[in-house]
Amino acid sequence: MKTIKYIVSIIIFLAGLGQLLNNSITAAILFVLLGSLIFPSINELVKKKVKIFNKKSIRFGVYAILLIIGAASIDITEAKEKYQSNKKVLSSESEFDDYVKFAQIRIKNLSEKNKESRTKLLSELRKTKTYIALIDSSVVSAKYLPVLTALNDGVRNFRQDNGKETFGLKQNLVDNINKLKEGKDKLNFVIKTVMLLTESRGNALPKEIISIIKRYRKKYKIYGVPSNFYNTDGEVEGIDLPYDMTSLLVILEPSNKNYLNKLYEAHNEGVSKWNKENEFAKYKYSFVATKKGYNSHVKEVYPDSPYVLNVDYEISAINLYREYEANEIAADNKYKNKKLAVTGVVVEISEVYGEVTVDLSTGDELNLTTIKCSVKNKKKVAELRKGQNVTIIGICDGLTLNLYVGMEKCEI
Repeated sequence: MKTIKYIVSIIIFLAGLGQLLNNSITAAILFVLLGSLIFPSINELVKKKVKIFNKKSIRFGVYAILLIIGAASIDITEAKEKYQSNKKVLSSESEFDDYVKFAQIRIKNLSEKNKESRTKLLSELRKTKTYIALIDSSVVSAKYLPVLTALNDGVRNFRQDNGKETFGLKQNLVDNINKLKEGKDKLNFVIKTVMLLTESRGNALPKEIISIIKRYRKKYKIYGVPSNFYNTDGEVEGIDLPYDMTSLLVILEPSNKNYLNKLYEAHNEGVSKWNKENEFAKYKYSFVATKKGYNSHVKEVYPDSPYVLNVDYEISAINLYREYEANEIAADNKYKNKKLAVTGVVVEISEVYGEVTVDLSTGDELNLTTIKCSVKNKKKVAELRKGQNVTIIGICDGLTLNLYVGMEKCEI
């Protein structure tokens, strides 16, 4: 009998140590205590010290209680670990929850007529082969990147012209889709999805479309250029065309610092281009459509962004010279001794008596008039080339001899 007790106590004792390694402290203590009480020599000692422990019913009752509480502690620990694991999954799935929540409110507040219009449009969208592939079959493939890029472009080009909502797609993006298999269907998918953003249809992307963006962002990141692309599964895929999902992601999370940075970087890399300001048309999402709209938005939600220019004015080299040409006094009042971010094409790089200057074009074909920028960082200037488009930040020194507008203490 003693041999059996030795074996049982050692097994329970080892089980306790195992629970200690699994961070189940309560279960570990209870099992070690139970194993110790069953161990013959300790058992006899406890009997001598605690007389009531001599009763078999008491002893076995204590054993049972320790065993039950110990086992329950294991279940609680496992449940806690499972909850933490599920919590991580839920946290991942809850991305864009604010967008979805407000979208549901907007849809709920639609008139019955507009609700019917949205339902009809969704029904037509779900019948497209592209929707079936991307949603019903959960296809994630590089061949659909042009579709998401066109969708990204349609959203950023959404405008309100004289109270009427319109959007456009760049012709090259349309051409890229039309070259694909089932191109007409893919283009139809893009158009119908963007149409869901009209005010009369709730101005809301459905959760199904958001799920596509999530899946493609996970595999292909946020934007890219033509290359042999190593996806997150370690597979090599040939990407033939630039692709961009930055505007879609910023619209879903307008305050996300990472997405805002990536949006700027995608434009800086030439994957996308800022739209020109249009006084007759207001962009629905100006913070992804124009550089001015982006800067205004970022200064509000992300003031420490590395891409916010801390200047008094942002202006092109051509427009700066035109203002001085039209009225030097007015231009001086506005710009002289102010910090400007001037964007233009490099037409001359020179060094005279140790002073390095970079000249930006003012649109003069002979380059007789320029914006002349005095730059301190020679290494940075050495990286420039004529014909390159740059933004230079400096202090405006006004017009000289009607030939150039000077800029001092400049940084590229």
